[in-house]
Amino acid sequence: MQSCCRGAAFARPLVVLALAGVGLAAGCGGDNVDVMITDVGDRQAAVIREVRAANGLGLQETKLLLTGVPSTIVEDVPREEGERLERRLERAGATVELD
Repeated sequence: MQSCCRGAAFARPLVVLALAGVGLAAGCGGDNVDVMITDVGDRQAAVIREVRAANGLGLQETKLLLTGVPSTIVEDVPREEGERLERRLERAGATVELD
């Protein structure tokens, strides 16, 4: 029994240090951005698919979000993640801005 408790007590600080390192690495990239669609384009189904994958909304919510363009798809994400999403949405046919 004691060895189990000692192992857990030893592992806990390591987990905290690992999580702190991940937080620092994510924060070193610079600022956070908002990803905004300004035009859906001709391939609306492909854009809907990418938006649903990005923010986990249902089909109806995504369609409503895209009817009122320009609209913010995701807010306050790291710049690298925002640029990846921007490339995916542009490949799907949308016009995208990062704020």
